[in-house]
Amino acid sequence: LINCNVEVCGKILWQKNLIMDDEDDYMSESILAKCADVRPGIIAPSVARRYKVQTDKVTADLLNRQLKSGERERILRETALETAIDERNKGFLMLKKMGFTPGSALGKRPSNSELHKGNEHLKEPLKLVLKNDRMGLGHEDEEAKRAKEMAEAMRREKERLNKEYKERFFRNRKRSNYQSLVKTFSAAQKTCYNLDISNDSDAAPLETWYWPWFAIKKNDNLEDEDDPVKEKAHVELPESVLCRRLDELKMYLRTKYNYCIWCCVHYQSEDDMIESCPGENEDEHD
Repeated sequence: LINCNVEVCGKILWQKNLIMDDEDDYMSESILAKCADVRPGIIAPSVARRYKVQTDKVTADLLNRQLKSGERERILRETALETAIDERNKGFLMLKKMGFTPGSALGKRPSNSELHKGNEHLKEPLKLVLKNDRMGLGHEDEEAKRAKEMAEAMRREKERLNKEYKERFFRNRKRSNYQSLVKTFSAAQKTCYNLDISNDSDAAPLETWYWPWFAIKKNDNLEDEDDPVKEKAHVELPESVLCRRLDELKMYLRTKYNYCIWCCVHYQSEDDMIESCPGENEDEHD
């Protein structure tokens, strides 16, 4: 019985020692390796560099997880393009041996005449133009060409409409001015006829066009059927001819009867007309 108890106790102690051997001691090398070495002035340069690389990697991984793949690629691309080639680079050293200096352009230097023509070499590489859509190659150029042609067609159409509007406006204004001129001339003819008849009932017009057509028909001296005045009575006269006749008729009424066609007033005397009438022209009566 005693031997059995000793044997059982030995097995229990052996299993306990086996379990303790499997667990890492808090002073063991595996536990200490996981702790950060933060002792000031004692850390080795290699360890510090390794620690910095690990820290940067953790930060970069965290940033990459936050950014989308396209944004991450764009940042990396722009960073690489903005970074100049290291002067220790073998290719850069080879270019320096061939005469290249930082900040200058590659190739043969242009002459002064070529510089004046704008043939200066590029000092920076061509910008990358990335295609981010699914349209075929050349489709964007075709769309831009079509948009340019459409804008040009719209511009021509706008110019045509503006031209038509101006021409229509000019014609309407000219027609309105002509109608106003005809109306003023007809009123002056009627006034001339009334003043001539009131002054002398047997009077005849100094010129056939001084009186209106209905008054000329009443005149016995103009009853000839072949009179050319009858044929041209209702024909529209050119504006220049009508203006010249109106000026002549205006001066006739002013000098003979002291009448102003713009004031529509028959003044008592020439002095009264000079004192009261603003002038001979229509613009002076505004």
